Amino acid sequence: MNDVYVDICLQDQMLINVVIEQMICDNDPELGGAVQLMGILRILLDPENMLASVNKSEKTDFLNYFYKHSIHVLIGMYAGPVYNLVYH
Repeated sequence: MNDVYVDICLQDQMLINVVIEQMICDNDPELGGAVQLMGILRILLDPENMLASVNKSEKTDFLNYFYKHSIHVLIGMYAGPVYNLVYH
């Protein structure tokens, strides 16, 4: 049980998760901070933008790591309202 809690805490502190949280919680979207963070996230996750010298398995490993450790943070902003509408 403790290992799971530590793993979740470490996932919350990962830079990519912090970027996603900042993007979601942007208080003033007119200043463009969230838009810039979305652009950074898009560049990071687009396999076409990854270096040509990086082999296919490294690209796949990175994307798998993202989906395992960060996708829940990204979809969390969409899952909350849907959950409230459907289940409450």
